Amino acid sequence: MRRVPITNPPPSLTRTEEGRWVARMLQEVSRASFESDPAVIASDFTVSNHTDTRTLDVATATTTDIANVLATLISDLAKGGAKKG
Repeated sequence: MRRVPITNPPPSLTRTEEGRWVARMLQEVSRASFESDPAVIASDFTVSNHTDTRTLDVATATTTDIANVLATLISDLAKGGAKKG
């Protein structure tokens, strides 16, 4: 994945223009994401001291819950999937 510079939107944007700006940024991130294998990208990260967590209740999630899900996602990507090991 290549780096995608994302700056703050201009302050004078209308709500509609701001929505379009966000959509353009997400499209650019999406395009950049297809330029490399996720397992290769994830292998550049190191995670430790987490509990594998693949379920997240967004209504009650704590910071630790979110950190565990993110760490699990990174670990799974680095392995090439949750079922691989």
